[in-house]
Amino acid sequence: MKVEEKNHRFLLEDEWTLYDILLPLVIGWLKGSVKQNKVVYLAINRTKWQSNNILMVSMIWRKRAIPIYGKMLEQGNSTLENQQFVLTPVFAT
Repeated sequence: MKVEEKNHRFLLEDEWTLYDILLPLVIGWLKGSVKQNKVVYLAINRTKWQSNNILMVSMIWRKRAIPIYGKMLEQGNSTLENQQFVLTPVFAT
């Protein structure tokens, strides 16, 4: 598929999520900024903020965590299935 066709199809989407936009931007930035064979660290964290229970995957860059993918959880801790859900798109790109 040509880049133009892919971009056109992207613009026709009825519903976008933050991660439809954020993850490709982070991956593109990584490809342009990180040298080949350099280690990129990922962190997975579950936190409760106010009434929100969030499982987040972040990239560690210059001692900072940059959120790249996440999921809102019900009450309690994350399960293996939740962790696989947030890690799969990150490793697939």
